[in-house]
Amino acid sequence: MTKLLEQVLADVQKLSPEEQDNIAAELIAYLGATHDDALQLSDEQLGELRRRRSGSNSQDLKLEEVEARLRRHGA
Repeated sequence: MTKLLEQVLADVQKLSPEEQDNIAAELIAYLGATHDDALQLSDEQLGELRRRRSGSNSQDLKLEEVEARLRRHGA
């Protein structure tokens, strides 16, 4: 793991559980879209991801928001 990724993950650990889950869902979606052969989700995980991405929860973040937060933390 790179130092940059280690720092980002350390910063993510400081966020609320809801924010961490939102970031995790976005990363899963990103990896699924860019590395289909490297990531396999269970039906349960896929359902949870779809639920989070389709919801109107104010805690949900768009990929651009996740990227902006990561940039603010030096990623």
